[in-house]
Amino acid sequence: MGVREINMLIEKEKTSELWKVSYNWLKQAGSFPNKVYFRDEITTHPDYPSLTALTDVLEQGGMEFYAVETDLHSIGELNYPALAHIKKPEHSYMYIVNSINDWEEYREILSDWSGIVIFPEVNSKWEVKENSDAALKERDQKIFLWIFSIILLSLFTFRSLNIKSVEEILIGLFGMLGLFLSVFLLSNEVGFHSRIIRQVCGAFSKSGCENVMSNNLARGIFGITPALGSLTYFTTQFVAYIFITPNFTLISITIIPACVAGIIVIGSIYAQAFIIRDWCALCIGVGCILSVQLLIILNSSQLGFEPLPFFVFSAIFLVLVYPLMMLSRLFSFKIWATTQLLEFKKWKADTSIFLSQLQNEELMVSDSSFRNILIVGNTDAPIKLTIACSPYCKPCATAHKDIHRLIDKFPGMIELDIKLLCPMLNTNDKFTEATESILNVASCTNPTEIAKILTDWFELMNLENWLKKWGKVELNDVSVQKKHHYIWMKENRITYTPTIFLNGRKMPTRYNLRDLESLIPQLNHYLGKAGSL
Repeated sequence: MGVREINMLIEKEKTSELWKVSYNWLKQAGSFPNKVYFRDEITTHPDYPSLTALTDVLEQGGMEFYAVETDLHSIGELNYPALAHIKKPEHSYMYIVNSINDWEEYREILSDWSGIVIFPEVNSKWEVKENSDAALKERDQKIFLWIFSIILLSLFTFRSLNIKSVEEILIGLFGMLGLFLSVFLLSNEVGFHSRIIRQVCGAFSKSGCENVMSNNLARGIFGITPALGSLTYFTTQFVAYIFITPNFTLISITIIPACVAGIIVIGSIYAQAFIIRDWCALCIGVGCILSVQLLIILNSSQLGFEPLPFFVFSAIFLVLVYPLMMLSRLFSFKIWATTQLLEFKKWKADTSIFLSQLQNEELMVSDSSFRNILIVGNTDAPIKLTIACSPYCKPCATAHKDIHRLIDKFPGMIELDIKLLCPMLNTNDKFTEATESILNVASCTNPTEIAKILTDWFELMNLENWLKKWGKVELNDVSVQKKHHYIWMKENRITYTPTIFLNGRKMPTRYNLRDLESLIPQLNHYLGKAGSL
């Protein structure tokens, strides 16, 4: 092809908006990345925004691809869509090349091509279980929001058909709009910044709505912030419109609250214009709705004050404000916790930190002259896992499933050495019987079947059922192998199973096999060059 693979080169190149371009490229290549999951996965990579972050995430998704440096003479041999690295004096970025014709059509852009290109293997897809789970969760949330919105609209429509006053219907309609806008306002306050919110807020201010809502003036009174007060107000108004108006007019219920809201709107506009000197588009929107409602009420032929409706409105407001306050705090904490988790994930995905912690762990005692027959994977792999397990240990079964999944996902990168719990004193012990049977079958079977032998065992964990499939072999003397497993367990002071070692050192307690998955591509590169820890 006239290309050469690149490793160190792509590690050093920083790109702008890498995750967005990569996300769109994967979609065009036929994969289905969830936007939020993919963004979090790649941006929490310790090397982001280098191309190493992208290549590692692609490997985690089992996607076969090429990251190479080539020239225009070889573009006909690339698979498309491809990602071309554009390098300008001030910055660099990735550009999606959809077909070979793009090289000519967008010659001006691609004239700054550095020669680095990433392209997928034919029919190769990026697939991660967590990505699929995130997509299903997002779909369920959208369905819930649609159902909730349809219910609100249905209730409003049904109630409006039984109201003769156009003024009350208009107040109810603007109240429902205010309710939806208040949801966005409170979402922004607790830290959930959707694309729609960013676009709306960005239209009024470069800093968005955050600058206004984070100001001391927006802290509110008794924990009731302007956003929470707005949501509670319009929720109360909607409840009054749906359930109370048969007995009272909506105007009589809301006249005093609307006047109070009007005063708050004036104060809000003054604060944004002269104190904060910045604008919140969502706040302006809520203020406009409240102002329109107040004008409708003040110009109504039904204008009048009745104490009882006002007290009913106040009672509903007070009943709703505390649960809504707790919900907003709960969502705020959840978003904060998610942010902290992403930071922690980024820390755990840093290979240098992992290796530093691994160096401080216990060194495994092993006899290099003895060859264990329970070996799975590539014996020349740079990543060597050793697992101490018990034949009847459910966590060990889970660990084996995870490790075999990693071996399949990263072919050629991992060697797995299995050590089995084997009491030597009691030959009738069920653990001894299981270990002897596994070792005996393994000694008479092709080494390529070891993985299947162990997978079947940990799926069944029943000696009689397992022997029905694997027991038809000649009995061998496995006492030497059994003794090796026993001595290894004793010398390494194994007190619990599964205990996992990586390249001769115990895995740090802060890490599990799921964490190791994101580290494998980097560990393979580092250990493949270094040879050992």
